[in-house]
Amino acid sequence: MKTIACIGMAVADLIVGPVDQFEFQQDVTLVDNVNIKAGGDAANVALNLAAIGTPVSLYTKLGKDLFGDWLINHYQTAGVDTKQIHQTLQESTGTAIALVDKSGERVFLYRGGTVDTLSLEDIEVASVLSHDIVHSSGYFLLPSLESNGLTEIFYTAFKAGRITSLDVGWDSTGKWLETIKPILPSLTYFLPTLNEAKAISRCDTIEECADFLSTAE
Repeated sequence: MKTIACIGMAVADLIVGPVDQFEFQQDVTLVDNVNIKAGGDAANVALNLAAIGTPVSLYTKLGKDLFGDWLINHYQTAGVDTKQIHQTLQESTGTAIALVDKSGERVFLYRGGTVDTLSLEDIEVASVLSHDIVHSSGYFLLPSLESNGLTEIFYTAFKAGRITSLDVGWDSTGKWLETIKPILPSLTYFLPTLNEAKAISRCDTIEECADFLSTAE
């Protein structure tokens, strides 16, 4: 069975609801549920792979705090290899607060915390290359890794014959292709949504997006 390295986002999700309206002028708003769940694109992929029995290691960065310790324990219980997760006292664990209304629609309040500082210094490349597949999630939400390291990791993995895959998330800076272009030649699989692919390629149809992205260098 192939082994997989998942690199990128891992955060604590606080799910709050139902919240159909919110007034700052009101001191207390009562809700029925407040739940904590493991979130973040890379962590979710790792947890789903572990659930189907696939050997998977998670490469991310958490704080040495309540949320970070809870996430480590959750991953280990689920069967994810956590030996390469870096914990730090310098920043708090990334957190997303989801406000959910009665229909299930939701909005997020997000602070990247340690996710924003995840960089090449936090990742043992030799360990990544010991896996058959290298995957990263939430590329545009990994500012330090995006600017320092992920392109190099994927280039090295691809040249070494590893399968590589990447999904991106939404680029709030609007740079899109300028940012993602250097890593595209090192990908076996690229997994944007159609809207993300359109924003990267400036194309209108799925066929045009596919043609553009398969030839981008």
